[in-house]
Amino acid sequence: MTAIPSDENILTVALVVSDGCFASTAYGLIDALGCVRSAAAEIGQTFAFKTLLLSQNGKAVRSVSGHRVAVCHSISDIDTPDIAIAVPAIKPEMSNHEVSRAMKPIGSLLSFFSDQLSRGAVVASSCTGSFVLAEAGLLDGKKATTHWRAAQVFRERYPNVVLQAEDLITDNGSLMCGGGAASHVDLSLHLIRRFGGEALACHCAHMLVADPGRSLQSPYALMHYKSDHGDYLVNKAQDYIALNYSKAALPSHLASQLHVSERTLARRFKTATGWSLGQYVQGTRIDAARNKLATTDLPLQLIVIDVGYEDFSSFARLFKAKTGLTMQTYRARFRSQIVSPQEAEKRAV
Repeated sequence: MTAIPSDENILTVALVVSDGCFASTAYGLIDALGCVRSAAAEIGQTFAFKTLLLSQNGKAVRSVSGHRVAVCHSISDIDTPDIAIAVPAIKPEMSNHEVSRAMKPIGSLLSFFSDQLSRGAVVASSCTGSFVLAEAGLLDGKKATTHWRAAQVFRERYPNVVLQAEDLITDNGSLMCGGGAASHVDLSLHLIRRFGGEALACHCAHMLVADPGRSLQSPYALMHYKSDHGDYLVNKAQDYIALNYSKAALPSHLASQLHVSERTLARRFKTATGWSLGQYVQGTRIDAARNKLATTDLPLQLIVIDVGYEDFSSFARLFKAKTGLTMQTYRARFRSQIVSPQEAEKRAV
């Protein structure tokens, strides 16, 4: 067994990787937590994290992009770390069946995280690493988050977990999850804040050029357009919606265009996509508004009309409820700052 540092000002973090993992998450956590020692010294503190990369058997793994990720230990080689983190190896776009297949070769990781939790370690996950903790039953009855694209499959697979997919971080005390693909930075800052204090977390955020105030991933979450369901009628409906989402009476018009009853269309659409037809149209319109806000200078009122709504106030409330941001704030955050050649030429005149 490898000894864990006993200094109370040094916390050991075990990052557990497997084949197909996102190497950026593992190395991002290493780099983010690695800045703590120098950041602490700059504000008169003594605090650090020691990170260890582990795999099931102590051998290197291959990342999702095919790169070799070297590790220093197997999961059976170390004593209880202070923190154990599941590095994601589940692609957000995987189906339930594909998740089941991906879980088979990593069975020993489930017992590893269960054992660490029972021994008093804080157990965490980043992005779809939450699938591993949920598969082990650790998140039953607990709050959790995951990548927004994987939320639907996560809910189907783990109905006893209180999924809060709009959140970037969920914290149950000894169990915590980070949401999106880049949430390893948010998770790192959360761990620094939790164990090192607010001042240290703020200082590290400045060093990492990261926003310490992010709490939601809903501003980034687009509708997940499931189209590999095999229902040709629903595929035609989805294609039609993509081109005609601004039509006011779209559901009834769509049924007429496809020569089926509204009831039949609604039933088949829900079965195939997991969304009601109304929810799907609404989500498509919100995504269209996001795109127009981020890529054009159109007035907000005109954008609302363009996506199929007449009542500006009603859509503005809906937009904020779905994204967590007002339309104005969304535009300010996501509006492209890239200047086109034409615009650059105008400015030069």
